[in-house]
Amino acid sequence: MTETLRVRGLADSETLIQEAFEALAEPLDTPSLSNKMHILFEILRFSEEANDKVLVFTHSIPTLEYVSDQLNKAGKTYSRIDGMTLVKNRQDITKNFNEGTVNVCVVSTRAGGVGLNLFGANRVVILDQHFNPMWEQQAVGRSYRIGQEKAVFVYRLAAAGTFEQAIQNQGLFKEQLATRVVDRKNPTRRAFLGAGDYIFEPKHVEQKDLEPYKGKDPFVLDRLLADPGNKILSITPTETFYTEDGIELTAAEEKEAEQMFKDEQVRRQQQQAHLAAEKKRLEDHQAHLAAEKKKEKDRLKTVQQASKP
Repeated sequence: MTETLRVRGLADSETLIQEAFEALAEPLDTPSLSNKMHILFEILRFSEEANDKVLVFTHSIPTLEYVSDQLNKAGKTYSRIDGMTLVKNRQDITKNFNEGTVNVCVVSTRAGGVGLNLFGANRVVILDQHFNPMWEQQAVGRSYRIGQEKAVFVYRLAAAGTFEQAIQNQGLFKEQLATRVVDRKNPTRRAFLGAGDYIFEPKHVEQKDLEPYKGKDPFVLDRLLADPGNKILSITPTETFYTEDGIELTAAEEKEAEQMFKDEQVRRQQQQAHLAAEKKRLEDHQAHLAAEKKKEKDRLKTVQQASKP
């Protein structure tokens, strides 16, 4: 069962953030100041009490560092996999996590979202999402491996009314496109195409009725919802993403979805080729940035020389 939990977020306005910082009575890194972190650590607490293990994924290394730091402060033992983890050490980390007493593993989505068997965990938390939803799908798949004996629950946390919902909408739309092409289904649109504006003041989000979701996850979600002060505004179960409608894809949408499907096939079947292509795209982008930087430097130099008497 996969659920998207939308929580209240802080404004992206420099003035409002400055005022908020000045008004804080607690250090900025206090988990209670972040609704998302508060929910994360509640999920970890309830999961431990249910004797379940948890995978925590994030694309952001600073976020990974922050979660690790808070786990250390709480005196919790955890495993960690990121881009600095040596390949030769990953097998031992995964084995110890699956078979040992460690209940939490924090993972870099890019570095640990592919190729690992972490079936010891049956709860997965996605702290942030990427424009390409395949990264999160691969991350969730670390728990859905041979050896998994429990029901798997996935929690995707998103700050309501912020750019995170815009990114989520883009990813969701791409997933829907792939579903239409690969499975020949027509899921009801629950994302919108015009989500390209990511810089805006936080939007007001109405509190949704959460009663229908009680009983689906008694050990964690039900306990979160039982707290009258919980910060959850809405929940979107994955299965609602695929309610069918009669809308047909446009030619452009079908082409995009087919390309996504082909890219995913390459990623799975030709991992090295995919990585090489990604590296080439990154090198080309860096070369373009370097060329633009040089061009701007030359332009400034010309302007300075022209301004000399």
